[in-house]
Amino acid sequence: MQEGTKIVFVAVDGGRWELGDWYNDFDAKAPPVEAGTGPQSAWPAPLASSAIDVGLVRGLAKGGAIPAKTAADIEAIDDGWFECVQKVWKEGRAEADKIEATQAPLNDKYGKLSGVAKKYELKAEQTCAPIVKKLDEALTRFIEARDTERKAIFDKAKARTSSIAR
Repeated sequence: MQEGTKIVFVAVDGGRWELGDWYNDFDAKAPPVEAGTGPQSAWPAPLASSAIDVGLVRGLAKGGAIPAKTAADIEAIDDGWFECVQKVWKEGRAEADKIEATQAPLNDKYGKLSGVAKKYELKAEQTCAPIVKKLDEALTRFIEARDTERKAIFDKAKARTSSIAR
């Protein structure tokens, strides 16, 4: 008996559904799984898992599900954001180093260092906002294009499945 095994169903539109823990001895803990498609009223809605981030785009490319160039283009924007933030924080680290080098009491240093962190957090948000917007737009375009493809696959599979006996 192997416990703790996960079963993942891949929907015709590319969505992935995890069926918790599966137990090979089919005891009371095992969820029921029936052969066939089941009634359409029980089917999950298409495109139920459209949200995606840079890490998921990278994974899809690594798995060959999307072109490597698509992921590379999105990753390049994400890398630009990282470089922008690092450039802003470099200035903040220099300011923090000056504070730490003083002979001030630790409580005073801590208060000033907290202010520096907040200052450069806000500065990074403002300075890097155009890159974040560009990344958001690229991810949105990717999601919308992928959703269109997934919906077409789902509609075709739904029509075919509906035409065959269960």
